Amino acid sequence: MKPLNLLVYFILLSSNAFATQTPKLSVNKTPAGAQIKIQIQGSDYLQTTAEGVWSIAQNVKNKKTIKWIHASPTRVSNNGPWTILDGSMPMDGGKWALQDACRHEGDRIKCIRRMHWQGNTKLKNVVLSIRWQVNAASATIFQPGLLYYGNPAAKKTDPSRIAHMSGIPGEFVRFEEHRFPMPFTSLEWPNNKRFYGAALHSIPSPVPNANLNDQWWSLGAEHFSEHTELQLLSGPIGYNKKTNVAKAYQKKSAPYVGTTMTVTPDLVIEKTYYLQAYPVAREGDGFRKPLHTSINIFKPFYSDEFPSYNDIVADKLRFLEQRWIAGKDYAGFNMFDHSFRKKIVMGWAGQSDAPGYALLALAQKHNRRDLLAKAQSAMDFLVTSPMDDDGFYVRYDIDSNTWSRKDPVSQGQALFMFANAIKLGRAIDAIDTSKWEQFFQQAADLYANRILAKGWYPVSTNEGFLIAPLSIGYELFGNEHYRKAALTAADHYGMRHLSMREPYWGGTLDARGEDKEGAWAAFQGFMAAYDLTQDKKYLDWAEHAGDAVLSYLVVWDIPLPAGRLADHAFKTRGWTFVSPQNQHLDVYGVLVTPWIYRLGEITGNENMKKIAALMYRSCGQLIDPYGSQGEQIQHTNFVQSHSNIAKAGKNPHPSRFRGGYSEDWTVLWITTHFLTAAALFEEMGVSL
Repeated sequence: MKPLNLLVYFILLSSNAFATQTPKLSVNKTPAGAQIKIQIQGSDYLQTTAEGVWSIAQNVKNKKTIKWIHASPTRVSNNGPWTILDGSMPMDGGKWALQDACRHEGDRIKCIRRMHWQGNTKLKNVVLSIRWQVNAASATIFQPGLLYYGNPAAKKTDPSRIAHMSGIPGEFVRFEEHRFPMPFTSLEWPNNKRFYGAALHSIPSPVPNANLNDQWWSLGAEHFSEHTELQLLSGPIGYNKKTNVAKAYQKKSAPYVGTTMTVTPDLVIEKTYYLQAYPVAREGDGFRKPLHTSINIFKPFYSDEFPSYNDIVADKLRFLEQRWIAGKDYAGFNMFDHSFRKKIVMGWAGQSDAPGYALLALAQKHNRRDLLAKAQSAMDFLVTSPMDDDGFYVRYDIDSNTWSRKDPVSQGQALFMFANAIKLGRAIDAIDTSKWEQFFQQAADLYANRILAKGWYPVSTNEGFLIAPLSIGYELFGNEHYRKAALTAADHYGMRHLSMREPYWGGTLDARGEDKEGAWAAFQGFMAAYDLTQDKKYLDWAEHAGDAVLSYLVVWDIPLPAGRLADHAFKTRGWTFVSPQNQHLDVYGVLVTPWIYRLGEITGNENMKKIAALMYRSCGQLIDPYGSQGEQIQHTNFVQSHSNIAKAGKNPHPSRFRGGYSEDWTVLWITTHFLTAAALFEEMGVSL
C-alpha cells in the first residue's frame, strides 16, 4: 500500500466511521515530530509522550531517573486492518529501525512494537519502553493483585511493606510481568463530573540478552505534574519511591539492580500489547472493563487437563479424615498435622467448623453415613465455645484445654457454616441440630445488635462475613432483627467500597491492607442480600465485588524456572494471587467458585461458569498421594515460607525464589475449602 504522509493520514482517520464507544487512533504533528492519540467521540484519552512515540535509553545506571532518547514516525501506512507507523532512532554505531503496527479488536487496540538494532556495535545497559499517558496528574492506578486504587488501607496501616500511591508527581510502581495474575495496569480519573478509564495490557515475555537471570519486562505507571503514564519497560522495577527493588518478602523488599540488556548487532525485539480507552459509568468501575478484557485475551477456560472434580473431592475427604482428633473432652478436625500442634480452630485459617456442613452434604453422595457422626460430634463440640458480649472464641488448644482468640473474620465465617449445617441438618433424620441452633441464635443476636447499634463502623470489610449467616438466620428462624442487620451491613459496605476510594480490605488476619478475602466478604454478603430481597441493587454490587475477587485470578500460564513447580508441569491459570502484601498463589479461590458459577447463571455470563470449573480443577494439581497440598506457590520473585527463606541462604537474589513451593504449611482450610465448595455445588445440583 502506498505510504501516506502524517497530515493526510490524520484526515483519513478522522473520516472513518467507528462505533460510538470505539477508541480511535489518530496521529498529530508536534514540534518533536508526531504524537499518537486515542480518542473517543473527539475526546483525548491516551497519547504517547510529547517527546516522541518511541523512547529508548542507553548506558542506564541504577538511578531513579532514566534519560530517554526519543523518536517519532516518519511514515504511516495502512495494510488491511493494520495501521503501521515506521521511524528510526540514531544511536552510537548505527540506528534503531522502529515500528508500531496497530489494529482494532473490538473495544481494544492491539499493537506490536518492533525494535530492530541496525548497527555493528553492542549497546550496553539498554532499557526499552512502551509509554502512554493520560491528561490527569493523579489518576488512580489499578494493578490486579498488587495495587487497588493506590492501596489506601495499606498506606494507612503499614506503608513500609506494601506498595501504595497517593497521586503525587514522582511516585511510580513497576512490577515484573510474571508477578501479575492478570497482566495489565489501568487508570481512572474524573473530568467534568464524569469518569474515564484507560488500560495497558501486555503479553508477558522475558527480556532477550538481559543482564539478569530470568529478567522479564515490567509493567506499571508513574505520576507526573500534568499527566499519569502507563509503562512497559524492559526490566526496571520498584515501588514506594524505591528504584531497583523487588517485593521479595512479606514485610520488606530486596535489591533488584542491573535490570538492563545488552543489544547485539541485528537484534530484533518485538513486544505485543493492548490499549483500552473507555468512559466509566460509575466511580470505582474503571478496573472492570480491562479485567474482563484480560480474561478474553487469554481465554483460560480449558480445564480438562486438570484432576477431575470427583477425584479432588475424594482426595480431600480422605485427607480430612486424617485430621480427625477426639478425646474425652473434645472432638473435631485439627488445624495442623498431629505432630505439629493440636488446635481446633473455627474460621480463618483453621476452618474446623466447615466439615460440619460439608460432610452432611457429601455423606449421601459418597455412601458414607459414618461421616454424619463426625459432623455431629464436631459441631456439638464447637458449640461449647464460651460466649460473651464480644461473641464466641474460635481457637481451642487441646493440650491446655482452653479456648482463646476472637475476631470478626473467623466468627462470621464460622457462623456461616453453622447456618448451612442447621439448614441441611434439619432434613437429615440422623442429625440433631438443637444445640447448633441455640448457639447460632445466641451469637447472631449479639452480632445483629452490634451492627444495629448507633455508631457501628467496622475497621475494614472484615464484618462483611456476617451478612450471609444473618441472612440465612432470618430464613431459618424468621427473626426480623437478623434481616435488618444483614441489610444494614450490606448497605454500609456498598456505600463504603463501590467508589473504590476505600477498596475492599481486611478480610484476612495476616495482611494489613487490601486483599481478595476482603473483596470476598463483600461479594458473599451482597449475593446474600440479593437472595434475601431480590433487589437488583445488591446484584449490581455483587458483580462489582465479584470482579474485585476475580482480579486476583491468574488468567495465564506463567512459565516457571527449574524447581518444584516445574517438576509437576504446574499450570498457574485458575489459581489466585493472595494479596498486595503476600504475593504468592494459593487455592483460596476454590471457596468462591459456587458464587462465581451462580453469578454466571443469574447474569447469563457463561465465562463465569467456565472460570468456576477452571479454578476448582486447576487447584487440584498439587494434591499428593495422601490428599494433601501446601499453601504457598512461588510464581514470582517472592517468598513467605520461613523454611524456603532459610534454604535460599544469606541475602539471596529474589529470582532464586521463583518456582518454589512450600508444602510444609498445610493448614486445614486448604482441604475444607474444596469440600465446602463441593457441598454447595451438590446443593445447587451442579457437577464440575
